[in-house]
Amino acid sequence: MPFPVGLCEAVGERGWSMFHTRCVRLAVTKGHDTGRLVNLLERRSASRLYSDLHRGPVAVLFEAPSWVRTSPGDDVERKRMVSIGQFCKYKAFSMSLEDNRAGEWESMFDDWLNTVSCDGPRDPRILPFHIFEAQQRRRRALRLDDASERKRFRELHMRDGELEDASKRRWRAAEPNARHGRDPQFVRNLELPLGFHWDVRKFNGTRIETPMSVWKVDRGGHINAYADGHIRPGTSCRSIWADKQSKSADEADRRKSSA
Repeated sequence: MPFPVGLCEAVGERGWSMFHTRCVRLAVTKGHDTGRLVNLLERRSASRLYSDLHRGPVAVLFEAPSWVRTSPGDDVERKRMVSIGQFCKYKAFSMSLEDNRAGEWESMFDDWLNTVSCDGPRDPRILPFHIFEAQQRRRRALRLDDASERKRFRELHMRDGELEDASKRRWRAAEPNARHGRDPQFVRNLELPLGFHWDVRKFNGTRIETPMSVWKVDRGGHINAYADGHIRPGTSCRSIWADKQSKSADEADRRKSSA
């Protein structure tokens, strides 16, 4: 679907770059809302988008409700999907072009650009929340732009100096001498320490799912998770759904898409 003409002109006048992210239209195949058609970002597009949110300021504008898989399997399951707005929360400005305020998106994005809403590596807003399972996620939406809510988040999740998510996985921030360098990452105009990541583990082993890959971490092992959703192998872990499988699955989805 092409961009609205007015949007293209506004972006061009500001000297911004514009990219179109592909969606497919598929029916829910499992669980709640089976048979309902949904707009899904392709696996590779979702992974690339989330990475881009940490390379510079991004506005995500969408015309129709769109969703992102939190696990790349072939099933289309509501419990393994999040809205595009939730996917980008705390990392980008996002707005539906059907919103009553859509005509003001430029000025709202300007306000967003001029606000630093990240306190550094201890700020929970840097977490990739499509991977980290927050305790309160099933009860109500996170409101971490509020300082008191960030304090409450830490009280709920901090265990012995490490974060523990709802699946009992421990997220330990890597020590400075153990940070493996990658491209610089930013969250809301604040640059994170180069190579900052978490060592993620669980006593009896765990499974880490992203929009594009799935990893199995054995007992005693760990995996490295970055703020931009990148996963790097640690110890006693292995890939059980690789990028190549996501590429093939995206191509299959495109063929059966009813868009």
